Amino acid sequence: MGAVKLTFDRAKELLAAIVLLLFVFCSSCKTNDQVFDDFDRNPSHVELARKLRSGIRGKLTVRIVDEQGNPLSDFRVGCGFIRHSTKSGYVEGETNEAGYFTASAYAETEMGASTREPDWYRSAFGIPLVQWDDTSNIDDDRWLPWNSTNTLVVRPKRNPVPMIVPKYESRFGKNSDIPLDTVIGFDCERNDYLPPVGNGLTADFTVEITSAVNGTNELRLAATVDGAGFLIRPILQTDSCFVTDYEAPEDGYSPLFVLRAPALTPEEYAPGRWEREWCRKWCRPEEPQYVIFRSRVGRDASGAITNATHGIFFGDFTENDFGRKRRSHESIRWRGDVSGFETNGWLDIDYRFNPNPSSRSIEWEQYEYRHH
Repeated sequence: MGAVKLTFDRAKELLAAIVLLLFVFCSSCKTNDQVFDDFDRNPSHVELARKLRSGIRGKLTVRIVDEQGNPLSDFRVGCGFIRHSTKSGYVEGETNEAGYFTASAYAETEMGASTREPDWYRSAFGIPLVQWDDTSNIDDDRWLPWNSTNTLVVRPKRNPVPMIVPKYESRFGKNSDIPLDTVIGFDCERNDYLPPVGNGLTADFTVEITSAVNGTNELRLAATVDGAGFLIRPILQTDSCFVTDYEAPEDGYSPLFVLRAPALTPEEYAPGRWEREWCRKWCRPEEPQYVIFRSRVGRDASGAITNATHGIFFGDFTENDFGRKRRSHESIRWRGDVSGFETNGWLDIDYRFNPNPSSRSIEWEQYEYRHH
């Protein structure tokens, strides 16, 4: 009976908590008029609030082409018309023979489109609408430009392969600190340093973070075998979410990849400040670029390369986020001798590694779903 009574009392407590949460939630919800009343409190937004109350339609046309500029018909496209006072609008359909698709709906803050074909990587664009103090892009009940044509270049999926991506499983190298001025191998397949820091077996490259010599730290990644190395490639300027090459090149690799960053001054090293200052001083590949690395190189009797493993990681670059160009979360982060008296450094790389030595593909099979 005591156990039953305890359960009943607990149930009453949970019920009371749920009722309280529902009350708070309902109290915080705003009606459509309340949303626009918030605009009215700012005199410069009154005209915009008036127009939004009456409803403003947006209209756009999407043209879908491949990388050669050829229009694609019967291509699935979805158009979104964002509203905050009520449910946003969404129109989906297929392009005509000339590659065009047109949609219209009420919108408040943004409208845009993205592709919806399973055998092609997603491409997207967005058009911001609200300009707060400026209503010049509103013509009565229509957003301007009215029915603008926006071309989206799409890229097909060719040979997506499974890749090891520790970002979604665990941190790089089990999040271990590494001693400065010490060369340590790193195993990409096991996502671990070699002994004595970790339990990796095969070094795909070595890692060394130098102490602040002449006021400068260095992160040095080095190949472990002849023919392996690193190759900096440009990010493709495309509307597609797939912004790299399909395959790793057969040559052109450098055996050493180096990033440099100045050590911090005593003032910059102040508590609560040093992380921000260190990030500000990071030296990364010039945007927009990414790095392909090759390792575990095999050769035949004549010395010709017969197989190798490949992977990629990104530096600091600008990527496509529904048409808005934004700075991505860098996939390589490191800390060296910040203050001049550190003994350990730290490295984090969100790499993607293809462990198949017979494949040069760097087209990750889950790229579209987990890249952004």
